[in-house]
Amino acid sequence: MAIVSWKHPDGLREATRLTASVGATGTTLNVRNTDSLNADDYIIIGDVGNERSEIVKITTVDSDTQLTTAAVKFAHDKNDLVVYIPYNKLQNYSASTKAGTKTSQGSLVDIQVDDLVTEVNLSSVSSGYVFARYYNSTSLAESGYSPAVPVSGFTENSLRYILDMARKRTQETTEDLLSNDDLLKIAKECSDEIETVKKNWSFTQDSTDMVMTAGVQTYANPSDLAGYESIASVYLGYDNKELSYVDIKDFRYKMRSMPKTVITSDITSASTTINVKDTTAFGSSGTLAIGGDTSVAYTTTTNTTFAGVSGIVRNHTSGAEVFVTADLDQPTDYTIWSDDMMFWPLADQFYRVNVDYYKTIPRMTDVTIETVVPYPSLFVWYLIAEVHRMRGRASRANTYEKKFTTMLDLFRKKDKHKQILKMQPAKSYIKGAIDYEDAISTERQHRGA
Repeated sequence: MAIVSWKHPDGLREATRLTASVGATGTTLNVRNTDSLNADDYIIIGDVGNERSEIVKITTVDSDTQLTTAAVKFAHDKNDLVVYIPYNKLQNYSASTKAGTKTSQGSLVDIQVDDLVTEVNLSSVSSGYVFARYYNSTSLAESGYSPAVPVSGFTENSLRYILDMARKRTQETTEDLLSNDDLLKIAKECSDEIETVKKNWSFTQDSTDMVMTAGVQTYANPSDLAGYESIASVYLGYDNKELSYVDIKDFRYKMRSMPKTVITSDITSASTTINVKDTTAFGSSGTLAIGGDTSVAYTTTTNTTFAGVSGIVRNHTSGAEVFVTADLDQPTDYTIWSDDMMFWPLADQFYRVNVDYYKTIPRMTDVTIETVVPYPSLFVWYLIAEVHRMRGRASRANTYEKKFTTMLDLFRKKDKHKQILKMQPAKSYIKGAIDYEDAISTERQHRGA
């Protein structure tokens, strides 16, 4: 069994207020104005969370100051809010994993605006994840799926738990003043602050494989690489040989005698001419390597074409790199430029390259994200400090900011990656050793040794 509380849909906006009270079962609403309201829209009458607040559907917009709606359930007073809401119901779903196939659970449920959330009891769901989609009964429009909610509950390092703890301690109990999106942005700032102190945290270690293609020099870096300096090692799987890093300037110096150009239009296996940027560094005839094809022969050239071409097996798109086949060999060096890793010499065959690196702390995109930072309290304190600061409570903000910075500094010192331990004897031991040596010396002198 899973009991889930869903927040109300985004898109709520204050439309107007009642200018006269309306009794239960009433259908005429006198309001200040009907701007931006239309027939078939759904509206909330009353403050969200009030026990008499409800959603009703507009039947007609009678004038600039009057609406006809479906019959209201409760009496409402003059000056009560009238708020547009894009949906009036929600549908629950479940899945075994976050990205798994979603199965609908039960029928559509009314959005409960008389509470701050819509609570649902999914009695048939006991594991996995649950989701919700909001639904408009008239237009049949549906929202996207909500973030995944684990049936077993959120862990302490999940953003949901972190945000809830920050709200609880600052008494920001609803999203009316500070939305989850606002808090997520602050959590991202906290993540950036942690990475500013140190990028290569031990808890961000990762490893990936690159499959090298003969004749291809450039490969994309891992998408979550924390920075160029965050690559720990690059190994060639052929003989488990570690490649050497060279600066981009030194890399280009190595490449100075290696002809290279790029094709300027797509080619296929039927192509007999290859249009390129420049052929002046190439011989008048020879054999080329282009993205996996290492036996592309040509017989003549112009300044911008290879002609009499044969041996193309694959299709290649404009921008593909062109090299001389004879320059291919087993890679020994690599460099980083822009978002790419480049190897020298070019691979002469298939190789698997293992890259050990440090990744970025996962970005705070939704509340289901679980941070890899071992101390989620860092995020809680940072959020609390920022919320207090936004509310003008400087003293409280400074208190929690100090807790955050102190803990982060201690955390940095305790992190074991590349930690250097200096063994130093205690002063009492040093004094004892000196006294012992003095005693032996005195005894020897006494014996005439």
